[in-house]
Amino acid sequence: MLCNPQHFQSAIQHIDSSGKRIFNPDTYEDCLHVCMAAKSANPDTEDGIFREIANEFAQASEKYTDKFFHDMWASLKGEKNNAYTYKSIFSAAYDAGWSPPREPDNHTIASMLATEWDLSEDTEGMFKCPYHLSKNIPTPMDTRRIGNTTLVPYYDIDGQIISILRIWKTADGSYEKKYAKGSKASGAMRGSLHPDDFDLAKRFIITEGLATQAAVELAVNPEFSDDLVVISVGSCSNLHTVTAALSKRYPSAELIIACDDEGVSESPGRVAAEKVAKLLPWIRVAYPEFIQREGKATTDFHDLWQREGANAVAVCIENAVRIRPTHDADQEDFQLSNGRVDRFLDFEPPSQKFLIPDLIPEPVIGGILGAGGSRKSTVLLQLACSIAAGLPWAGGMGGLPDPGGVIFVSCEDDDAVVHRRLRATIQGMSDGIRNKEIQITELIRANLYVLTRPGKNTLLVEKKSNQAEPTAIVDQLIKMAIEVQNLRLVIIEPISRLFGGNENDAADMSRMVEALESIREATGVTVLVAHHISKAAYREDSSNQASARGSSALVDGMRWVAQLRTANTKEVQHEPHTRWACFDVVKSNYVAIQNGIWLRASNDGYLQRADPHADRSVAITANIVSQVAADADAGTFWTKRGFAEKYASSDKFSMGRDALEKEVEACIAADRIYRWEVCKVTMVFPEIKLGHRKGTELLLPPPPCGLLKGKPYVDLRNRYAAAEEAFKKSA
Repeated sequence: MLCNPQHFQSAIQHIDSSGKRIFNPDTYEDCLHVCMAAKSANPDTEDGIFREIANEFAQASEKYTDKFFHDMWASLKGEKNNAYTYKSIFSAAYDAGWSPPREPDNHTIASMLATEWDLSEDTEGMFKCPYHLSKNIPTPMDTRRIGNTTLVPYYDIDGQIISILRIWKTADGSYEKKYAKGSKASGAMRGSLHPDDFDLAKRFIITEGLATQAAVELAVNPEFSDDLVVISVGSCSNLHTVTAALSKRYPSAELIIACDDEGVSESPGRVAAEKVAKLLPWIRVAYPEFIQREGKATTDFHDLWQREGANAVAVCIENAVRIRPTHDADQEDFQLSNGRVDRFLDFEPPSQKFLIPDLIPEPVIGGILGAGGSRKSTVLLQLACSIAAGLPWAGGMGGLPDPGGVIFVSCEDDDAVVHRRLRATIQGMSDGIRNKEIQITELIRANLYVLTRPGKNTLLVEKKSNQAEPTAIVDQLIKMAIEVQNLRLVIIEPISRLFGGNENDAADMSRMVEALESIREATGVTVLVAHHISKAAYREDSSNQASARGSSALVDGMRWVAQLRTANTKEVQHEPHTRWACFDVVKSNYVAIQNGIWLRASNDGYLQRADPHADRSVAITANIVSQVAADADAGTFWTKRGFAEKYASSDKFSMGRDALEKEVEACIAADRIYRWEVCKVTMVFPEIKLGHRKGTELLLPPPPCGLLKGKPYVDLRNRYAAAEEAFKKSA
């Protein structure tokens, strides 16, 4: 049985709007068609319910006889031999306004939609819907038809059909769209992939209508990559439900609403999209931007696609922005309706995002503390280049960042200084590889914006009438920042050039925090500043969040703070200690604190992560080897203890005797120097006059090297080998 008998009987008995039956039992052709359709509905059984329905239909004719019906039924051979099937009955009935009746024992939405879907014809992707053709967009593969009506399924987040959109052409040539009975609008969606395959997506673009969905898909995903899904939700009233469901199910995916926009502030699509974005602040909104608007002909991305092309659509999508919540002084913010926790309970929280994975979260306001000359500006510029190029910061601080736009405002260093630092950074990041340097240069050229402002007013907060207030520069920065595509970071440094209030006043410094927060809220990205440490912190030479100069309100208001500290002579002894800086995260609200990250400056100032202790060990080993060789050249040979006692406190080593003795032992174990008994030394070098007791072990340099008052022994290695052989024979 291929269809519901009650639906079949209802369809052949349907009366159209003019009061006529669409299938007339007095017409031989209609009787024949009904019999053909009944037989196709259950071709494996000669008798049964469908034969009874067809017989009952034929009995309504004045010409009916048992023989007439029997002969007609017997002449039909089943579905394959009949041109008219049960689907033909349903198509004709649909075109005449029929719809399947509700079953008295089942009123569920699923059963009603399943009935309509089962009655339709599966076109297997071969059907070209007239509506889609009129819009110059492809017909979806899962589209079906019944008569002249196109059926487009909408799904819930779990992939179940919960809504069917019916589209048909009216008498005046326009198209009418209406949801089938039992459809559920809330939460209904259809994507460029089936919901079962949404797990592949890293990015969702949410639209209202079918035409808009297709236009955006063709513009931004012409290769139909699985990592991007464009979704239609039917209407703007469904944007919040679908967006919340997607955010809950896929918290790490990027979500963009491509809204309809009539070009006025009260446009329903725009208002609905911005409302969702304010409730879910990690969502971005894209607007269709037309060169010239022409009323209702320029309201959505499909209109933009047809008028200005795919590139115009793609640019608008990439320029999607986060919506900054409005804080009008006259607005009553403190209302219970604004405190509803539905936005927290109805979906999963988004995963924490990072500017630098596992090190700097986003979006936050943060800062880097340090004394003057501790390389704060260099570290921040290198961070800016790291984000712009999508490469590791300082050779491996944190994980690999996603590339994006960066604004860097330097209020102390001029163009020449920034130029030198930028060149050193690019060369350091490229590891001396020319092709890599070219690629990094082009990425930084595309993504990094640098403003140098020494001697210019860049105050974000200034004091007026004894009260600190934000200046117009805050809005200017925001206006500039939102023009940057895929902005990831804003750096403004230092605080001393941005703040016109009293650094020691908590209220004034809180206004500074609010100014930075307003930039973060408007841009949706991390905002970092540099700030000096206090004199007490400089004297103590330690790192903690209390090191910041002025009121603690600044650091208290930040979510992430690090401190740069130049190494001291105890920490770095093998080379100038000023080349080294220690990077400590002293406050982090959203990620584990990391301390003791060491950075070493190259000759041109490029900072790269390194281990001063490992470098010191290498240097100590080299110093031990060179000192042993130099003393041997001068005719002096040391025991391990004697060497340590002689040189432990020297400038070359600056360590305790026992510590140096352990380093010597390590050099011997690594075959960097030798330790031989006196008798063995005199056998190899009879010219050496030693004053040590027999059995004493002496330190010798490795070959090849000079020995005995500068006299070169190029055959030293051969002498060592010969001595080993002689000792074996004597044993």
